Amino acid sequence: SCKLESATGRLLQLPVYPTTSCQLPGRSNVFEITDPVYTNMFESILYKPQPWCFGHVVVEEEENESSASSFSSSSSNENDEMHNKLGCLMHIADYRRMADGRLILLVHAMERFVTTQSVQQLPYRIIHAQVLPDVEEIDPQLVLDANIREDFLQQARAMAIQES
Repeated sequence: SCKLESATGRLLQLPVYPTTSCQLPGRSNVFEITDPVYTNMFESILYKPQPWCFGHVVVEEEENESSASSFSSSSSNENDEMHNKLGCLMHIADYRRMADGRLILLVHAMERFVTTQSVQQLPYRIIHAQVLPDVEEIDPQLVLDANIREDFLQQARAMAIQES
């Protein structure tokens, strides 16, 4: 189950659903899951208590196919095609199991994130990620008063998450 570190805005153990289409925060969509690997992933998410969340990451078509068919035991970031990918935190609001094994999911896009580490590759990706709040969510006075450093940006993101 995905965990949020509220002090830093990090998402831990986030299952990933890679597709070639983009999702934007604030939008809702219906996903039809037919692939057995991702049906298994979503069933394991739905088996746990709410909130049901996953990461949606846009990948190129050939990258999506190669990540499903190959396995790299290396966990270093330079060999990881999921490192530093922009994605969207998704919430499953409702679902239906169909008689033929498909899952129909009503999903809401919540927040943008950037992937920081791949934790698991098979049978599906699990990552750690950093939430990226919109500029409107960060207090402008904090930005003007501070020297812009990465640790400051992480603190500002964490404060924006705690307030939302």
